[in-house]
Amino acid sequence: MKAILSELMQWDIIENNPANGIKSLKVGEITAFTPATDDEVKLIKEKITSDLSINTLTYCSDRCLSSSENPIA
Repeated sequence: MKAILSELMQWDIIENNPANGIKSLKVGEITAFTPATDDEVKLIKEKITSDLSINTLTYCSDRCLSSSENPIA
């Protein structure tokens, strides 16, 4: 979630990352990861900006990362 929100900041979709300061969980070995191509990144960005309003995204990120509902926080 933190990585996704960081990408949204880089794309100027959100102003700050509400996940900053949350400790990351340890992740097991990842063996099957293929980074998105430049065209795929462009498509993802276009889809996010056309389908989600910034208010919806902010609401979802705030709800997902609120300390009362997030056992990690």
